[in-house]
Amino acid sequence: MGLIEIEDIEVFAYHGCTESEKIIGGNFIVDISYKYNSAKAEENDDITLAVNYQDITNIAREEMRQTSNLIEHVCKRIFDKIKLKYNKNISYLKVTISKKNPPVGGFVKNVKFTKEENI
Repeated sequence: MGLIEIEDIEVFAYHGCTESEKIIGGNFIVDISYKYNSAKAEENDDITLAVNYQDITNIAREEMRQTSNLIEHVCKRIFDKIKLKYNKNISYLKVTISKKNPPVGGFVKNVKFTKEENI
């Protein structure tokens, strides 16, 4: 069993409940971790036998382009799309979205939402 951790996928997007967030946008960070049986990929050095992290990253970027009010909602969309595509390959999935400098009245570095599941 192997663990892949994709850290700090930086995305500029338009998620939030306020009009200004939907017009001005903001910076987000997406982190994704997943476990899969990596033995064949390890032995054969063949990307077709791996759960390709470039594909996973592309899913995250694609879903982040679609505006949502809540980071919970966009996180679930990313999670569900990865799970649907790779449900026979992965045994664990964790997706975290961090919203940088959220408009909450005063300085807050990040607000994060995480969805994780053993599959």
